[in-house]
Amino acid sequence: MDKVLYFPQMSIPNNTSWVLQMLFYWDELQCIIPYSCMKRPDEFSLLTQSLLQEGLLQPVYPEDYIYSIQDFSTNFMKYIDAELSNCTFTSKSWPYKRIHMGKMSHIGKSLVAHGLAFRDGEWFCVEKCTAEAFMTYLAVVLSGKTDSVPITNTFSRWSRLATDDNSSIPSARHRLRNSILPNLMPVPSQMSDIGDLHSILRFKDRHRTELISFRTHMEQFLMDLENTPEHQQDEKRRRFIQDFEEQRKIISDKMQSRFRRVAFSTFCSILSPVVTTAVIGSNHPIANIAIPSASGLFNAIYSVYASNQMHLKTSPVAYAAYVSRRFGSR
Repeated sequence: MDKVLYFPQMSIPNNTSWVLQMLFYWDELQCIIPYSCMKRPDEFSLLTQSLLQEGLLQPVYPEDYIYSIQDFSTNFMKYIDAELSNCTFTSKSWPYKRIHMGKMSHIGKSLVAHGLAFRDGEWFCVEKCTAEAFMTYLAVVLSGKTDSVPITNTFSRWSRLATDDNSSIPSARHRLRNSILPNLMPVPSQMSDIGDLHSILRFKDRHRTELISFRTHMEQFLMDLENTPEHQQDEKRRRFIQDFEEQRKIISDKMQSRFRRVAFSTFCSILSPVVTTAVIGSNHPIANIAIPSASGLFNAIYSVYASNQMHLKTSPVAYAAYVSRRFGSR
């Protein structure tokens, strides 16, 4: 899977580094937004508004799915009856979180009947633990419909439920990814350092092959790490990060090495006989020697240069090096 569905909020968190890592790492970032809320974009955070405007954040409308999902409400309420029967409250003094009615189908009214919520206009004010459980449930269900992975930057005791049925990727892997990715792919801490946000889309389109290679490499390591005995995981993760950083530095140095400048000056010197031939005329005695010699040597050097560039591009580390070089933390 190459898309992620953020939850539990409608607005993307203002943690710039985390958001940028998600944007650079995944092909698409999604967020659960009811139709009526999309008509009032001023209620979103400024960051969320900007991401929506630039096409970097795609809304997922829950109303498109929840009413056609069989037993959507029934299954969650069975969970409530089985797991949260001892958490029923009889007053509105308990901590709560607001959930828009567009996300809830018939569940909102059922929670009110259970004493776990009360209505406030378009919103249901839901007891905190119940709200966290529901938003995790909703994200998992919708991610299965949108072929995405549910992600969050906050991990409550309910986030362990965030497992995509199609990919079987548990939230534990997302936690591991969050702990490793900042070391592999440094990004700016301020969105203003990016400049034109649309440049992220252009960058990812240009380096799509490298992105897929990098993400595949990363996800394979995470799967391997999950199957490693817990007492060995920290050391394995540390070695992976260290090796990756060393490889990224090597590739970054090669990208900025003198090879490109030497090659360019060499090309110029090789081409100079051709220029001379054009000046002295094709009937000059050296003309028949200069042109084929220059062409052949030019092709030989260009082949070496192209081979070197291809080697850099095919490395799974290349994408992180490109990101660091173009947008790296400042």
